[in-house]
Amino acid sequence: MPGEHTARFTGTIARMYSKATSLRFSVTFILLLTPFLAPALAGDDSGPDSKELWRDLESDDVAVVRRCAQLLFERAREDPSVVDPLLRVVNHEDEKVRRLAVLGLSRVDGDDRVWTALVTRALRDRREEKTSGAQSILWYRAETNDAAFQAIVDLTKSRKKLERSLAVNLLSYIEGRDREIPEALLGILEQDDDPGLRADAAARIGSLRTRDPKILRALETALDSEDMFIRLEAAWALARAGSAKKPASKKLLRFLDDEDSGVRAAAAFGSRGMGVELERVTSALVKAIEEATAFIYSFDALAALGAGARSAALFLVEYAENEGGVSLPPLAHVAVGDRKLERKTVELARKYLRSEEGGEVSRAAEAIAVLGPAGVAALPDLRKLLREPVERDLSLYEVMRALGAIGAPAGVATEEMLAAVEAHCSYEEEVIQALGQIGPAAAKAIPWLEELLGSCDEDDPWRELMQEALRRIKGE
Repeated sequence: MPGEHTARFTGTIARMYSKATSLRFSVTFILLLTPFLAPALAGDDSGPDSKELWRDLESDDVAVVRRCAQLLFERAREDPSVVDPLLRVVNHEDEKVRRLAVLGLSRVDGDDRVWTALVTRALRDRREEKTSGAQSILWYRAETNDAAFQAIVDLTKSRKKLERSLAVNLLSYIEGRDREIPEALLGILEQDDDPGLRADAAARIGSLRTRDPKILRALETALDSEDMFIRLEAAWALARAGSAKKPASKKLLRFLDDEDSGVRAAAAFGSRGMGVELERVTSALVKAIEEATAFIYSFDALAALGAGARSAALFLVEYAENEGGVSLPPLAHVAVGDRKLERKTVELARKYLRSEEGGEVSRAAEAIAVLGPAGVAALPDLRKLLREPVERDLSLYEVMRALGAIGAPAGVATEEMLAAVEAHCSYEEEVIQALGQIGPAAAKAIPWLEELLGSCDEDDPWRELMQEALRRIKGE
């Protein structure tokens, strides 16, 4: 059913377009705090001694099993003997026990049974609509653990659709394996009997902008599919892999008049370096947005064209006025250098910065970040967002980036930025970067940065970022 695939397709693209920063932070944060979260999950920080572990796992008292699972978790990093009992309870009927087992197994290295168990648990979660955190742990650990990554890759070769679907889903989140992921998805793209999975595989490959000749040939073959969604994803994957100076596929020229406006838009965007005029490209992208056939891709493409898509400015303004803030980031890219259009973009962005919907706020802040100093009029709205209560479902990542892009005038928000870090237990990296961009006007942050720098290890990945921020603020 097209509707069913569209929902799946929209979810995949939304994850890619939003960069998944909130989810990525959530998983990282949970892993860092598991020593503190485990007692809370178990409900009690006391537990049986090691001689009683196996007996307690058989208890009918859930509280006893939880305490036992907590103790197993605490020993997981140092004691490989806990793997067997953890494997025994990873499928326990109690959600908290399952989560503790998953967290415990995630701390174990060198035992491939862990990844098999987590894959099995993730499949059960999908099939039974339960939760254990196994999926998040799998994709997060697969970024650096080869055995975990291979366990996911193996699923792509399964005869069972559920297992292949899980693999595509997990591979859509993993970062840092840009060369390996397209290769892992190639079989699904070329041969899977489910059109939705083939389309999703093409979408993920497209997000990585690979120029591997073997992958590009497979995408060109997919252009001839009878399934509209496969054609759409293959076309956009090829379009995004190329550039105006170096298009990825001449075959896209054959699809400039495709029956689907989304495919036509991809073909036009991907052929802009092969004699297709920008006016035709822009018009095709606007049409695809109007017909909702390649909604996010087309907005993204307009942003990439920047001032070259200025003929779409009025459309983008009207969309923001009447439909939603998704057009604001591309509008900002189009507006750069045109003061009148910049002012109009800021006016619209300020409207959405006051929205109750977190996604709209993030897109508005992203637009201000693109405009940089030209977005200074939005400073009061950005400062107000920093003071919002913690309970609000709102990501401040883009807000912090917008403040940094505005530069020195945003120095008045320094104390509010630091307070937001403390209140949310988050955003340190974004704040450090923003403070460095603000420069001397952020002098009130010097003690905080120096304390943070003094407490971090020599190999801390943020150390250099902190040092650079301090140099800029001190004018060195």
